[in-house]
Amino acid sequence: MKSISAIEMFKAYPQLKQFYSRCGVLWSRGYFVSTVGHISEAAVKKYIEEQKDHE
Repeated sequence: MKSISAIEMFKAYPQLKQFYSRCGVLWSRGYFVSTVGHISEAAVKKYIEEQKDHE
C-alpha cells in the first residue's frame, strides 16, 4: 500500500520525487494500528463510506 501510494503521489506531484530523493524514501518502515473504541461495526462502516465521498 505504501509503495503504490508513493508512486501515485510522485506522478501527481513530481516535485516530491526531487525532495525525497535526498532521503531515499517517502514513507517510514513502520505501521500504525489502533482500535476504534466502543462504537458499532455499522458506525465504522458508515465512517469509511463517508470518507470515500471526500476523495
